[in-house]
Amino acid sequence: MISKVAIVYNIQKEVKKGKPKDIYAEFDTLETVNAIKKAISRKYKVSLIEADEDCYKKFKNEKPDIIFNIAEGLYGRNREAQIPLMLEMLKINYTGSGPLALALSLDKSKTKEILEYYKIPTPRFQVINSLKDKSNKNLKYPLIVKLLHEGSSMGLSKENIVKNQNELRKILKKLFLNYKESVIVEEFLTGREFTIGVIGNKPKVLGMIEIYLDKYPNKFDALTYEAKGVKYDDIYSGKPRISKKLHKKICDIALKTHAVLGCRDFSRVDIRCDAKDNPYVLEINPLPGLSPSMEHISFFPKIARVNKINYEKLINMMLNASLKRIKSERIHLE
Repeated sequence: MISKVAIVYNIQKEVKKGKPKDIYAEFDTLETVNAIKKAISRKYKVSLIEADEDCYKKFKNEKPDIIFNIAEGLYGRNREAQIPLMLEMLKINYTGSGPLALALSLDKSKTKEILEYYKIPTPRFQVINSLKDKSNKNLKYPLIVKLLHEGSSMGLSKENIVKNQNELRKILKKLFLNYKESVIVEEFLTGREFTIGVIGNKPKVLGMIEIYLDKYPNKFDALTYEAKGVKYDDIYSGKPRISKKLHKKICDIALKTHAVLGCRDFSRVDIRCDAKDNPYVLEINPLPGLSPSMEHISFFPKIARVNKINYEKLINMMLNASLKRIKSERIHLE
């Protein structure tokens, strides 16, 4: 039995002058942290621990029964693995995926290499580490350019979809200058986009929503940082407008992606189709955003809401999935 739950998180900060406005896009707001606390507090005693440089000491002193982990970590390409590694060292249980799955999933190229090995469709790609790298001539334009180790559409704008070499070099210069990290260049798919929630220690699909890019007031060809900031997104995403056959195919791909990346308890898988409705995995997020806001809502809570699961129930479903896994792991070890 558990009684003490701690939520570990990173809070969005004020962006310093000269830094990109989306530099803290992956971090959470106090509104999100407090909403999760409220959802769990009906049954458990809940404390809050910020994932800063002092959090290791806080974990040792607090000694919670389980950590509800939404922390993105502070620095580096493996930052999402930082908190789980600390907790494993301290033998403290936590929700969600382990360090390896988190580190792999944050690296878009490593994710895609694993997908290719398991014959899960994903767009052809190339990693570019500097302006000296030559682009792969076998990739077909249009291409889309993304930061290699970031989520929440950080660094992604309309300019990132390029039609020729000149446009590619221009956006590469901008991204290297502003973010100082490697990028991934993918063949751009022109079909519809979907995001799928996966949950459970025997994973199942929580639900799926389609991103209605055709309904935005300004034309967006991809889910950019600007597009994610448009308010009242019920207009711009919702139930998929697809056949049962394609729906099943997408769900099967999402579940397989969750499995081969070694994810646990929950994740969100982003999938986009080509012009012929063939689905391809873009990426997987084992730490899906959990904003409760109805204006800038995260997709994982929206998937739940579209399927008549309210926010409080979703958070407790996530916690319970982790608790069941932990219990089964204990039984297995015994």
